[in-house]
Amino acid sequence: MYNTELSETEAREKIARIMSDFFPDFSPQVVKDLAHLLYGNALHVQEKITKNGKKHVIVNHQEQVVCLGSGFDWLHLPNFALIVNPVDPDFETPFATQLKVIRANLAEKRIPESEGVLVMISVSYRQLKDKRHSILKAISLVDFAQKMIETEFKDLVEKGLQMIVGIMNEETRLFEPIAEEQLRAFSKSNYSIPEKLNYIGDFVVKHNKAQHEEFTSPYNITRRRKYREEFPTEIMVLKCMDGRIHIPLATSIPMGIIQPMRNIGAKFHFGWKAFYDRVDNWVSFAYEKKRSCLLLISYHFSKLDPHLGCAGHNYDTCAAIRNTDDLVNQARFTLGSGKDSHVSAVKIGFNTDINAMIIHADDGRVFDIEEFVRENFQE
Repeated sequence: MYNTELSETEAREKIARIMSDFFPDFSPQVVKDLAHLLYGNALHVQEKITKNGKKHVIVNHQEQVVCLGSGFDWLHLPNFALIVNPVDPDFETPFATQLKVIRANLAEKRIPESEGVLVMISVSYRQLKDKRHSILKAISLVDFAQKMIETEFKDLVEKGLQMIVGIMNEETRLFEPIAEEQLRAFSKSNYSIPEKLNYIGDFVVKHNKAQHEEFTSPYNITRRRKYREEFPTEIMVLKCMDGRIHIPLATSIPMGIIQPMRNIGAKFHFGWKAFYDRVDNWVSFAYEKKRSCLLLISYHFSKLDPHLGCAGHNYDTCAAIRNTDDLVNQARFTLGSGKDSHVSAVKIGFNTDINAMIIHADDGRVFDIEEFVRENFQE
């Protein structure tokens, strides 16, 4: 069993000092809020080390759900779903890659074929005026997905693949299936709503309802408000679609705080209009709330097995890091940098073996949470 050599206050202050040294241009509030994330990750990693003991635990792909669209924050089950936000002008490639991972999971018996697999399409909305636009956008994604499945992935349908489509209210996180008459009126595909959901589809729908109830409970509303009062920085994470990357779980903060953006290999470009608009809306929202922005730009890898790293970069961690470097430079070019900037961009690594975060300073120094835990916690 590991016990902390440092008190909670000492550990937080030590992490904050390191982050302040790494990023001297960041505001004290952003440093504090980043340090809080890292302290939460340290506790999570400590728990993983204690649980694993001296064993090396390989975390392989076990995803059973493919998610395309937006509004999947409630689906916070580790290693369960592959999620892509369609902001890439060529989002056919990431969607096909998602389905290929599911195919491999079935072929290698990492997931039970008897439960079936699921393609879930969702588009989120915040204001009522946007609801009908979200319905049409979701239907357009169904048409795209149905065509690809029919032409390239019929074998998955034979193995129990089903697809459901809907929209999600960002204030409630309730997934609302699109009505059959709306699909008939606007869809150009032959998609039809499943008469009966397979096991995994039924589980996901029930899980959403449970998460909706939990998210809208007075306790969790109050918890998020209290968190925002102490740690007001708006946080967005650019990350891979990989279902093993789960920042809220790895940092133990309330759901609904971190805004995730996912694509294969965390490949984004600030020249993509749909992507830039999403980021710009996030920055504008923070500005209206008088909050700073922290943009975490990530790559992931496995120390135990390189082939459990990022398939989006052909398991080449150096290539994944170069992608992250490019995005940090693009973010600072478009959104600003320095002491007067409203947005602070940080390059982070994520070790999927143990869910440990690694922070990179601009001068090449790194702060590895796993090393921090092993040095500052004793068995």
